[in-house]
Order: sequence, then C-alpha cells, then structure tokens
Amino acid sequence: FYVLIKSFKFEKALMEEHFNTTYMESDKYPKSTFTGKIKNPETVKWDTDGSYRITVEGTLTIHNVSKPLSTEATVTVKDKNVSSNAKFNVRVADFDIKIPSAVSRNIAETVEVTVDCQYTAVQNK
Repeated sequence: FYVLIKSFKFEKALMEEHFNTTYMESDKYPKSTFTGKIKNPETVKWDTDGSYRITVEGTLTIHNVSKPLSTEATVTVKDKNVSSNAKFNVRVADFDIKIPSAVSRNIAETVEVTVDCQYTAVQNK
C-alpha cells in the first residue's frame, strides 16, 4: 500500500507546511510505500469470524529510503469482511529525514505509525 505525504493534516497550517517542505520534502518524495507479505497466513481462518495474530514482513520506503520491516498485526474476519491493524515505530533518522537542531526538541526521533485497513472483495464479472 502507499500513503500520500500531503494527506497528513495538522492542527496548525504552519506545522503542516514545515512537515511537507522542510522535513518530508513531499514535492520530491510524494508518497511512502510498504510492500510485504503475511509470514504466517495459515493462522488466519478467512471464512471464520475471529481475530488472528499475524506477522507481516516487507519493505517500508519513506523519503526514498527503503528499510526492511517486520511487525505483528491483527487480522479480523467478521461477517465475511476482513480488516487488519498494526502499530510499529519508525526512527526518523533511519529514513534520512533531517530535523533542524533549532526544533529538534519539538520533533520526535521515533514516530509511532498506526495502520488500519478495510479490505473489499473484488467481484468477477
């Protein structure tokens, strides 16, 4: 999946501007991506309601820097609908994102990322 960097919204317009221009350079690097797979798909009973713990492994790309990522996630099956969620931490420095020293006390070195997905079945015609 991917996320457009400019889709992040902040309570103050100036914070959003600095995020896009100074830190994330969103005109140059407009999106972040994750490409991966469920390491243990056999643990999910896709046709049985329930919550299932999985491990996801792949590559996270932010700011044009790619790093391997492995994280725990939960897949939920309910009434034939599938959703998933995961939380993981990203070190800003690992993705070559420069934080000016004048504001470094106000910017976290590690950011918690939360991913919530809703999946829709594709109907074949």
